[in-house]
Amino acid sequence: MNDLMMQHVSTLDDLCKLTENQPPLRVGVVCAEDDAVLETVRSAKASGLIEPLLIGNPALITQKAEALGLDVDPDTIAAEIGRASCRERV
Repeated sequence: MNDLMMQHVSTLDDLCKLTENQPPLRVGVVCAEDDAVLETVRSAKASGLIEPLLIGNPALITQKAEALGLDVDPDTIAAEIGRASCRERV
């Protein structure tokens, strides 16, 4: 089993230390138009933990991301929740 999976993580700092030499994970983030979700995405992306696929309302995601200073590539936003749509972008 991967050594990373056997480590105890209780804080974001622990996770960052544990993954500092690992590439970011590509993850789907649902309800991405939510302010708290976008704040978390910004933090996780800045820490090098994730490369997000933002799933939700594209117009709201873009608007709120800009207001938060989060640079979002339009190709990383999915309006559809279906597997095929998300799979194409991941």
